[in-house]
Amino acid sequence: MRNALNRTKSTLIHDLKSFLQHSGPSDPTSTVYRGTLFEWQTHEVLEKTLGMRLRRVGGKSDGGIDLRGTWPLLHKLPSLVGLDKNYPHRENGIKNRSTPTITTANIIVQCKNTKAGCTPDQVRGLVGSAGIFDHLEGKNEGTIAILATSSSKRYTSDTISYFMDSNMPLALARICHIQLDSLLFNPAAESLLNGLSVTTQYDAHGHPTPILMYNGYIIDNNSNNENNNL
Repeated sequence: MRNALNRTKSTLIHDLKSFLQHSGPSDPTSTVYRGTLFEWQTHEVLEKTLGMRLRRVGGKSDGGIDLRGTWPLLHKLPSLVGLDKNYPHRENGIKNRSTPTITTANIIVQCKNTKAGCTPDQVRGLVGSAGIFDHLEGKNEGTIAILATSSSKRYTSDTISYFMDSNMPLALARICHIQLDSLLFNPAAESLLNGLSVTTQYDAHGHPTPILMYNGYIIDNNSNNENNNL
């Protein structure tokens, strides 16, 4: 009976809101609860902020992957048309610029709800999971592996060195208070994105806001979130 109830609950949970509604009586201080909550928070942030389409796959047989899905890259570029109307002299420049190497990136995410910071071993684990994913799924290219952490500590030089030198397309995401504080791509990922990037703007109070850009032009992600709901 208990297993049946757990399965029923799991079918009701598909995002952060439904997790908070249907997770049932749990100890909010437990490692399992906090880890699962961070996975859904990461899911929420990456979908709403960047327009990724993800599902949670965390479990004993997840191969170390907590979230997986896609990032429809070229679907975002039509939102630049709105900018062309405001800046007509830029129109030809946008049309003639290169587009991302792939139309849709496969995304896998490992979530680490830790305040200790990101370590080289965690990046190595991410690379290993990404390699297994590509092998099992038969995906030879177009996969970006993201390591999402809740730590506000700076990445160590060893972590950055291993991350930047990897031939696997990788990203480091810092997610705090259900907000994307930063997102860093390594050169292998940048070559796939080919002009698509994420930068950070700060308001007058110093609060960070991630901005999706394409070759220096801000992309309005609201239209893409609407498309995700179609």
